[in-house]
Amino acid sequence: MTLSQPEKEYPLSKDEALIYDWRIHSIRQALKQKGKATGPLQIEDLLELDHLDQYHYFGTKACDRAIDRLALSPKSRVLDIGSGIGGPARYISYKTECHIQCVELRDNFNEIAQELTQRVGLDERIQYLTGNILSPQVIDALLPGSFDTIISFLSFLHIENRDKILEICFSSLKENGLIYIEDYVANGPLTPDVKTTLEEVVQSSYLPTRETYRNHFERVGFADICFIDLTTGWKRWVKERYQKFIQSKEESIKLVGENVYEHRRQFYQTISDLFQSGKIGGSSIVAKKPCVPKIHQVPDTYFSSVTSVYSEQYHFFLEDGSLLALRYFKTGTIDHYSAWWSDTKGYSLELINTSEHQRSNQHISIKNNDGTGTICLPEANIEIQFQVAAEFTWAVPAEKNHRAVIHQPKLLCTVYTGDRTQKAIGYCKIYQGYYPKFWGYHFVHAFFPDYGIVWSAEATFGQ
Repeated sequence: MTLSQPEKEYPLSKDEALIYDWRIHSIRQALKQKGKATGPLQIEDLLELDHLDQYHYFGTKACDRAIDRLALSPKSRVLDIGSGIGGPARYISYKTECHIQCVELRDNFNEIAQELTQRVGLDERIQYLTGNILSPQVIDALLPGSFDTIISFLSFLHIENRDKILEICFSSLKENGLIYIEDYVANGPLTPDVKTTLEEVVQSSYLPTRETYRNHFERVGFADICFIDLTTGWKRWVKERYQKFIQSKEESIKLVGENVYEHRRQFYQTISDLFQSGKIGGSSIVAKKPCVPKIHQVPDTYFSSVTSVYSEQYHFFLEDGSLLALRYFKTGTIDHYSAWWSDTKGYSLELINTSEHQRSNQHISIKNNDGTGTICLPEANIEIQFQVAAEFTWAVPAEKNHRAVIHQPKLLCTVYTGDRTQKAIGYCKIYQGYYPKFWGYHFVHAFFPDYGIVWSAEATFGQ
């Protein structure tokens, strides 16, 4: 389905034609070389074409991440914003049998998307809508509350009005529906030259920090907002993409011509340089549309009830002066994971911060026993190995059974982040017991190389 729109409203510049048009030519040429220019296709025929079918970073691995995070099934109805030529939609629907409504700005993308989807036999589960997601025509076509989930890979960075696009997403979701996007983020204030590069080369005129991005989500009503840092993997991926592209110069020129090759080479180099500079990063973002609040009479017993809690807290002081902090908090129904990285210049990076119902996959894997331990943050590509050099316990005064809080004030650690390895000193506190419904705490933790570790806490429990 194509919605008519004034051509002058969204003109395709010469650079944009070089960015996008070559893809259609290339995938047709690649299929022709395989002897499959026409006729039925298997999904594997397209997946073998890699970035010609999947435009975003890490291809089907990123799709698998979304499938798992959203728990997609044949009953799921999904909205894909910025669907390209339909690669992610075809793969996700093939894997889960879900139904997907794609929205794509470029008519020529949707034409080949529909063709390829029909040739692999998925046209009954995937529909295509052509138009700008912010336009009244598209908004009217997306009925409120009609989707279980929304996905988008590397598309929001091209949409300056982030509040507007998130309002549309919020309206389109059912209650308790989830949105999953992978997008660029700014790692701090951007310099004028970086802003110019993003606008002129990437067609991204607005790139928020994680904190600002979170504010956009909160303003339109989203809850349970979870950011997972993907920067380390993306930084490596875009560098390898550039290196592989220049190594395949002769083959690429035969496929797309010298002009397109040179434009792509410059584009890939620019993206790699942006990530290597540390100015920009990448995140997956998941958020939920909450149910409409309902007023209930709360029984008095609610305010005196307690719940079983298990908590582990870690702080690691690295040799370069940076701090890595992690927390795992678990009740009978909720798992909470959080992790932050702070450097010596005062910059902090939220690696993960999420609360969710218990499920099989873990954002942080923690093994701490027999005096040694390992912590893995797979999505952030971080691993920490440690030895417990000291341990002592103390009881919580308010606990009737005097459950012990375990303190491990000195952990001797090795921290692996991508290709870098650092030594670190760490601290751990482990608690298992019963918390009342209302409680709060404030603690200060510091490491002094010539003195030791200082840890202080004040807490209020109960009424």
